Amino acid sequence: MITASPEAHGFDPARLRRVDAFLKERYLDNGRLPHAQILISRNDEIVHFSSQGRAREGSDRPIDETSLFRIASMTKPITSLAFMMLVEEGRVAVDTPVADVL
Repeated sequence: MITASPEAHGFDPARLRRVDAFLKERYLDNGRLPHAQILISRNDEIVHFSSQGRAREGSDRPIDETSLFRIASMTKPITSLAFMMLVEEGRVAVDTPVADVL
């Protein structure tokens, strides 16, 4: 993906920084999350990317764009996302019976 200025896509950089500050204050500072990484894009261009927190507990190395994340128990969110993509494309409706999709 290409990196673009937030303003070119209708985003306010100051407000995007507030998202980072919110995550830090609400989730990282109190230990609810060990780290957070956000990527916001529009029209296949990255308008905001941030990483906060340590790569591993007890480590001083921060996470960055090369960090790998273990994905566990993600069947429901990934399936839900895939289904909503089908809804967006008009291939199914939200009230379509599961048997019709399978």
